[in-house]
Amino acid sequence: MFENEVVKNTRFNKARHPRCTWQNGDQENMRRYVMTSRVFIPHKGPQSSARPSDHPWLQRAVQNSGGQYVVNPRKPAVYEWVDNSLLDLAESDRPQFDPGDIIWMSFTVGFNIGNEEWWPDVIPIEFIRVGRLPEHLIDDSHGGIYPNPEVTPLVPGLVFQPITREPACSTLSPETTITY
Repeated sequence: MFENEVVKNTRFNKARHPRCTWQNGDQENMRRYVMTSRVFIPHKGPQSSARPSDHPWLQRAVQNSGGQYVVNPRKPAVYEWVDNSLLDLAESDRPQFDPGDIIWMSFTVGFNIGNEEWWPDVIPIEFIRVGRLPEHLIDDSHGGIYPNPEVTPLVPGLVFQPITREPACSTLSPETTITY
């Protein structure tokens, strides 16, 4: 949808490079979809060193950059929707995302034109647990969609694996009601 609008713009991709085939929606590329958020960004302001709260590896990388980079302060936020308000996931009764959780996600999309191809970048902003699938859809012994051994639960501070793009909703029956 986003791509269709962007390619209509006559100012986009004047060199007419083809779209990169990776993550283009073809069946062979639909198993996983990767989103990224930069760990480091170019140094443009007064902050020239890592913050004390940054991991020691990140602090060393910033020091070794000679002041050219800082740790990106805009890492994706993770929350749970509780009683009509956002709760930091780390403060939740379940401080990680688990298979079966219903996650609302906000993101930005950017489009890049390289020397030979163009491609979109999906950049996550927030992940919010808003509900949970019924247990009979989570328990694999009942033909549900999870657990999936290839999926790692998302925990605050963990670099996570991409989410599998399986057609999860196709297993829902018309009688199933999901409340959150």
